[in-house]
Amino acid sequence: MRHALLLSLAVLLAFPTAAQDEAEYAITAEEEAAYVLIQYPVQFVKAREAAEAILDRHPDSFVALHVLAYVEERGEANLPRAYFLASKARSLLERRWGLDISSDGPWRWHARVLRQLISITRQMDREREALELLALRDRYYDPDLTVEYGWPLMKLGRMNEARAKMAAALQSEDPETRLTALNTWGAIEDEAGNAEESYRIFERLVEEARAFPQLMDATFLRNLGEAAEKLGRFDEAERHYREAVAYFEGGSFSNPWEDLSILYWRQCRFPEALAAVREMHAWAHANPPHLDQQSWADRQSITAALLAEAGFVTEGLDLARRIARRPDRRAGTSVHRDQSEAGQLLLLWSLARLEQERLAEEASWTPLWQRLPIAGRRLSLARESWAVGRRAAALTVGKGRLAPSLRFFASNGIDALPWLTPDLVTLVGPGLVEAEAVRLLARTDPAGLRERPYLLLVAGESQRARGSLREARLALEEALATLPRSELLLQARASALLGDIAWREGRLSTALADYQQALAHRPGILRTLGLALPIHITAAGDAASRKAASWLASSRRFERHPGGFTLEIGPAASRHRATLVAPDGTVLAEALVATQADREATARALCEELHHRAFALPLDLSQTDVNSLQGGTLSGNTLRRQLSDILRRP
Repeated sequence: MRHALLLSLAVLLAFPTAAQDEAEYAITAEEEAAYVLIQYPVQFVKAREAAEAILDRHPDSFVALHVLAYVEERGEANLPRAYFLASKARSLLERRWGLDISSDGPWRWHARVLRQLISITRQMDREREALELLALRDRYYDPDLTVEYGWPLMKLGRMNEARAKMAAALQSEDPETRLTALNTWGAIEDEAGNAEESYRIFERLVEEARAFPQLMDATFLRNLGEAAEKLGRFDEAERHYREAVAYFEGGSFSNPWEDLSILYWRQCRFPEALAAVREMHAWAHANPPHLDQQSWADRQSITAALLAEAGFVTEGLDLARRIARRPDRRAGTSVHRDQSEAGQLLLLWSLARLEQERLAEEASWTPLWQRLPIAGRRLSLARESWAVGRRAAALTVGKGRLAPSLRFFASNGIDALPWLTPDLVTLVGPGLVEAEAVRLLARTDPAGLRERPYLLLVAGESQRARGSLREARLALEEALATLPRSELLLQARASALLGDIAWREGRLSTALADYQQALAHRPGILRTLGLALPIHITAAGDAASRKAASWLASSRRFERHPGGFTLEIGPAASRHRATLVAPDGTVLAEALVATQADREATARALCEELHHRAFALPLDLSQTDVNSLQGGTLSGNTLRRQLSDILRRP
């Protein structure tokens, strides 16, 4: 996600597929026909049938094994099976003809199989084996694949060797090789922590690519956007992402809609974020299976977080559990497995805690005899979050990922959604987070100055957790004043924390103003932080209104105070209404439910609807002209119901 720079697809998946020529080792007509089926346009089913038919009669056909391995790799995304078949083809070739195959032998097929194995091992994150295969291939075949060494060397941390290979590749006169080398070099510098140099290289890459329009790739523009975003240039990043979406060709590791959805989410442009999520899934599903499976968990992490913020906490949590059981392969990105795992576990931990909060709210209006199952579910969630949290903390601290994670844009941090990063305060512990943040705040280099607002945010949250309210207030006030204007989601968190501090210090009017500011941008932040909103309840005299008032007063999202926000409850024609009003008269949330014969049923429905309205996203797509997830314009009332359809995407 936010830390990942992407590999140009041309490098990872390219290997010779030219048809047999007169000088090539003779294969049977049946083998030739099977091989043609994996040329463009590829016919996976027919290729499988043809290859399997050959192998039934001739199990030592290296051509059929190569074809079937291609089908397993590209058509089925079954990399272990593809590796087995390609390795068997290689073994057959080398056992009969050796490594240095003469010009009258099947040397072209040996070269093809080696390229195939390089591609497969790279996708399986087996970088050392890929380097060994590259060296073997270059020992016997020309030209050397110099440009392909950079990415695995970078993933293994051998930066100087990777740079040397890219410098050599840039001597090529082939524009595609040069572009690939620049793309890899930009990723190398980013991984090395040289954000400014990485940006300059990606800028040069896009400039050179514009001279060859047919070679422009979404990955190049997307990586430049990522580099710009890491320098705090959010408007520029959006321009590059928007341009990148025009370069879809049905096969790319890049999904610029994913980057746009995260950017819009950070900026609280929620309708646009939802539209981008829909496009993100459509882009991914248009890719072949072997590419789709490389980023499934990344995409679904965004979806899970979105569902939770929209009020579908249970559905988001269920999806987060699936993500934890099915991690992505990391071949096409600069991110390592432990970074992705830690980020996905942080999401699961956060949503498990969020579901505990939601269930506690629900218990306040649930009949007594139904509260015991809710308590059991909360206990189960507490156990789950404890176990998940321990694993996430171990990966974050044990792998040395804490400090770069707190820097938000550093490449070596955990690969988490940026608005989840402050949750590390609770996950890892406020003392450790504060110590790291204070140490990082001492830097005065350009990176230190860019990161200062983010570090102040986590430092302030840590100090609040330790009870140092004055220090926390000063840090959070500076963070709120200096965070980039694009970081509205983080600003909402800072405002909510400042509201809690002001409430504890007895500064009621300041607390209400801070809470109102937080709710205006991110209604779910109080549930996320486990905070209660000070309210003064005024209820009509009917039984349903009085009962709703009683239950709402006991909800952990509210705390009664005569000077708090006003919560007005009463009948409205054939319905009952609850309205949450700020001191300045702003309506923060309004819930309307049908009045039922059963007064308690009416009260329960009103309590549930108010919590949904007050602490989930208030979206009105009719004002933003954004297409719904099902292709039509939705009102705010129906959007949340339609959001769950994301989960049913294949």
